[in-house]
Amino acid sequence: MYTVKETIENIGQDPYIAFKLDQLVKEQNLELIHFENKDVYLGKSDPLSKEFLWDVFSIFKTAQNLIQEPLNCTAETFPLFLDKLYKELQKQPDAIWSFSKCVGKK
Repeated sequence: MYTVKETIENIGQDPYIAFKLDQLVKEQNLELIHFENKDVYLGKSDPLSKEFLWDVFSIFKTAQNLIQEPLNCTAETFPLFLDKLYKELQKQPDAIWSFSKCVGKK
């Protein structure tokens, strides 16, 4: 998915910002209460994995206007891309969706 990463960078955003939240909290002179990175394996059948699989699919669907051109898709072919993406994310070895949670206070 380097195309998506590059697209995010091209609009001036950091695709890895979630992994830097702890440092950003500290840079703002806030107290870091908790920071954790987690991986969810999208191909597993447990409820959390299924929920994140749907979230990833929904993110791509919502981002259609932003990513369709870099992915060489048209409005007509983008649903085919989404179908293939959904199936590929469930194949072994499992696709991993990483997320972070961060809590800080003044």
